Amino acid sequence: MKKSKLKFLVVGAGAVGGITAALLRKNGIDVEIVCQYDSSD
Repeated sequence: MKKSKLKFLVVGAGAVGGITAALLRKNGIDVEIVCQYDSSD
């Protein structure tokens, strides 16, 4: 499979955003996720 040069930004990593980002990444697309809360707590 040819690696895509597409890049996506998913704003809102709730249920739908998380699944969408995971499926994009699984298919070789570069994905960044933006979340409202800091995950370092």
